[in-house]
Amino acid sequence: MANKTELTILEDTDLQFTIDGHRFMANVLVSPAVDEFLLGSVWLVQSEAKWDFAAGTISLGDKLIHAYRRTFNEVCCRIMASKDCAIPTLHEAKVSVKIQDDELPHPPGDWTSEPQRLELGVIVVQTLFSDSHNQPVARICNYCNKPYTFTFPWAS
Repeated sequence: MANKTELTILEDTDLQFTIDGHRFMANVLVSPAVDEFLLGSVWLVQSEAKWDFAAGTISLGDKLIHAYRRTFNEVCCRIMASKDCAIPTLHEAKVSVKIQDDELPHPPGDWTSEPQRLELGVIVVQTLFSDSHNQPVARICNYCNKPYTFTFPWAS
């Protein structure tokens, strides 16, 4: 990575994608630590990238791309179960989790996770987290007629 830390790579694949209506292709690396699509410096050089910060545009070869400012009003973190867990049929459980934020700056205090469906009948409920708690937990509801099991590292 740019900051010289090691990154776990699961695989690489060729990916077709569209930016601002223009089609591109890149060989990308897949990592459980990265939630976003990132284009590396090798691809940018090969694509003859030129970034005009004042105009808010990026030229990729003969294609002009309009850049959009990203705000940091929302902070994205990965929430992972700390250990293997089973939630019985028709139960709610508070599951011990680890929060991986890739050391992104975020304001101290309380914050919440968004609800997320893990599978039909199993959801991670919106959960309040606080910097003052040493061991955060996520609430998971199992409305299925069978137990729901996930193994570390499950991620939301």
